[in-house]
Amino acid sequence: MTLLALCGFRCSGKSFVRHILTNELSTQVFDTNSVPTGDSDADQISIDEVINRYGDGKTYFHFLIDHLKLSIEESNGLLVIDSLKTKHDRDFLINTFPDINIRVLFIHAPFSVRNGRYHDRDVTKGIRTEALLNHDNTLMRHGFADLCLNADYVISNVFGKDKLAQDLAQIINLETGR
Repeated sequence: MTLLALCGFRCSGKSFVRHILTNELSTQVFDTNSVPTGDSDADQISIDEVINRYGDGKTYFHFLIDHLKLSIEESNGLLVIDSLKTKHDRDFLINTFPDINIRVLFIHAPFSVRNGRYHDRDVTKGIRTEALLNHDNTLMRHGFADLCLNADYVISNVFGKDKLAQDLAQIINLETGR
């Protein structure tokens, strides 16, 4: 069994990767954002507040654990998790599932590309107003650089869908032997 955990800064393309994995590569994905919190402000709060409110100050996987365990039980040997936010998220997975291979896939996109996506997707629609760099800096305070630097795989999300799908298929093949 392998958990392939995605990580990437906001607007790096994690949702796009999730779409390719699910719809083109028939891979099961556990979307951490799909677990309802019951809080009306859950989509607008800062990463610090997410970690404090749902993660005992370290990792929001405390909140997600029952849903994640169910997804693992229903998986066929590979489950992709979208996404890790802190180094504590990875550590939690490793400690909670010592018999499962935990792999990290860092999705990279340059700041200029991400900032354009963020403005077009979030700012103009009134979803978020926080400066992207502030969000990045918050992630870095929570050990996000450690996730990126120690990722098992790194892919770039700037060369188009076909290249991204090809890179993802290669990683899935390496992890599953398909």
